[in-house]
Amino acid sequence: MPEPRMWQLTAGSAALGLALAAVAVTAAGPWDTGQRTAERARAAAPATGGAHHAPPPAPAAPRRPAPAPSAPGVLPALHAPAAAERPAGRPADLAATLVPLLADPGLGPLRTASVVDTATGTQLYGEGAGTPMTPASTVKIATVAAALSALARKQPASFEGAGKAVRDELAKLGLPLAGARFADGSGLDRRDRVSAALLTTLLTRAADPARPALRPVLTGLPVGGFTGTLAGRFDTAPATAGAGLVRAKTGTLTGVNTLAGTVVTADGRLLAFAFLAGRTLSPYEAQPALDRLSAALAGQG
Repeated sequence: MPEPRMWQLTAGSAALGLALAAVAVTAAGPWDTGQRTAERARAAAPATGGAHHAPPPAPAAPRRPAPAPSAPGVLPALHAPAAAERPAGRPADLAATLVPLLADPGLGPLRTASVVDTATGTQLYGEGAGTPMTPASTVKIATVAAALSALARKQPASFEGAGKAVRDELAKLGLPLAGARFADGSGLDRRDRVSAALLTTLLTRAADPARPALRPVLTGLPVGGFTGTLAGRFDTAPATAGAGLVRAKTGTLTGVNTLAGTVVTADGRLLAFAFLAGRTLSPYEAQPALDRLSAALAGQG
C-alpha cells in the first residue's frame, strides 16, 4: 500500500501532466515554423540585380497556414446541443468496421474494447468490455478523475489509503468497478486492473455538462497528431483520419498497449472509446493498430 505522501506525489504528477497537456493544446497553433525560417533567411539575403540585371520579381505573399483540422469538428461536438439530438450509428455498422481492425495480430491475443456515445450513454460497441485488464498509463484517467471529484466536494486530493480512496471516489460517479484494482496512480504497477467499460463510462461522465469539475479529464488529453504522446502518431493513412479529432491517453508497458479517449465523428458526435491490448509483441505494431481503431471512429456518421 503506497504511503500517503507517495500517493500525493502520484496524484499531483498525474494532474500536472494533464494540466500541461491542456496548456499545450491551447498554446499550439497550426503555424509552419519552416515558413518563418524561410522568411527570415529571405529578408537577410543581399539584394541582387544591378546595371546589367533586372531587379528580382517581388516575392509572393506568404502562404497562410491552414487551420488545424480539429477546429471545425471538435467545437460543435463539445458545445452544440444539436449533437445530442443526432441518431447514433447502428451498432452493426460499427462492429463491421471495428472487428477486422481488432483482429490485427499486432494487438496480441488479449484485446478488449468499448465505444460509447457520450450524449446518450449508449454503448455502441463492446468486446470483452467488462474484463479487467492491465491499463498501463490509461489508469491516470481514473485516478485524476477521482482527485477532481474529491476537489469538487472540497475534499483533499491527497488520499489516505490511496487505492481504496480512488475506488471510493469512482464509485460515487456510478462507474462499473467489478474487478478494478488501483495499485498505484501512474499505471506502472502491473497489478492495476481497469476495464474498457470503466474507462468509457468515466469519459462519458466527464463529457456531461452537469459535471464541469470533470471536464479537465477530456481537455487535458493529448490530441492525435498534434500534442503530447500523440504528437508523432496519426501520420500514416488510414490513421490520418483521426488527426486533430482523437484525444486520448496512451498506455505502454512491455506486452501492454492501450488507448482511451474521445473522438469527434463525421456528423459531430463525441464518442468515448477504450482499446486495451495485452501480450503484445511490439509497441511498433500495437500502437499503429490502436491508432487505426480510433481513427475509424472519426468516419462514423
